[in-house]
Amino acid sequence: MMKKIIEVCAYPLILAAFIVISIFLCCQGNPYKLALGIAGIILAFGECLYLIPKIIADISLAFESQFALGIGKAVCSVTRVLFMLILYHICAIFYNMPYNFVTGIVYFFATVAVIMIVLPRNQWSENKEHGLIWSLILNTPMLFLGIVMIIIYSVNINYAIWNPLNFFWIGILFFHLSYFLSVALQKNNSNWELLNILSYLALISILILGFYMI
Repeated sequence: MMKKIIEVCAYPLILAAFIVISIFLCCQGNPYKLALGIAGIILAFGECLYLIPKIIADISLAFESQFALGIGKAVCSVTRVLFMLILYHICAIFYNMPYNFVTGIVYFFATVAVIMIVLPRNQWSENKEHGLIWSLILNTPMLFLGIVMIIIYSVNINYAIWNPLNFFWIGILFFHLSYFLSVALQKNNSNWELLNILSYLALISILILGFYMI
């Protein structure tokens, strides 16, 4: 019961934060903030498709749409990949990074991640629970994408000036760490929901930092 109360209270607030912060970023008149705001809106769209059916299922015992829950998970996973790609381009443009093999690595892992998501083996339309081994395999490309992103942001840190991009890598680290741990723990573990919420807070922290971009 307590787990459901936490879900029903926390997830609407998380969705509201994604939407409101992203819209405000888009209205700042700054190209970097606009890009981050668009990334946030894309992310919010995917999270809405996943969390709204989840919230309804927790509130109403009559809600049995496994299709909505499963497809929501799939779309949510894809929008998270898109979010990371936009974060990469924000970093690349801000630091005048050349589009070389690093870009190829980023897009390679992003492409593999999307391919893994759309595989029929996942049976999203039936909202099938994946076994531990397959869940880890499914999310490994996204984990590697996160590691590459952390390295890219870390090597471009400029301590001489205040720059919120200096701290983006921390949000990316916490997101991927908490998300991958939640995958490893599986839903039947009592800490799963807390890790899931922590992953959302990490993403929200990145959006909030965006307000301080020059």
